[in-house]
Amino acid sequence: MSKKTAKYSKSVKKDVVTRRKFMRGTAVVAGAAAASTLAAPHIAKAATVLKVQAAWGGGIFLENAKSYVNRVNKMAGGGLKIDLLSVNSVVKTSQMQDAVHRGVLDGAHYVPAYWYSK
Repeated sequence: MSKKTAKYSKSVKKDVVTRRKFMRGTAVVAGAAAASTLAAPHIAKAATVLKVQAAWGGGIFLENAKSYVNRVNKMAGGGLKIDLLSVNSVVKTSQMQDAVHRGVLDGAHYVPAYWYSK
């Protein structure tokens, strides 16, 4: 073997990743990842509360709105809470779309017939 070939084969052997080196590197990375997740504290976050005004003083439409709110609150597991506000509690029914647009309300449960004038 010539000097060039011997020098080349030595440099190739240095760059070869063996199974043992690979497993050692993987174990180090996995251990560091596990340690960083265990060391990070869990910070509790307050529930997001949405103010939704209904246009119904009673009847089947109000019952549907209440049923929907109860299902969403239950599925959210405490991370989201919808407060269903009664008719005219924040704004008049005809002003609910504008109130949502301005951010006064987060949502409105009413008939879309009021949208035609907008």
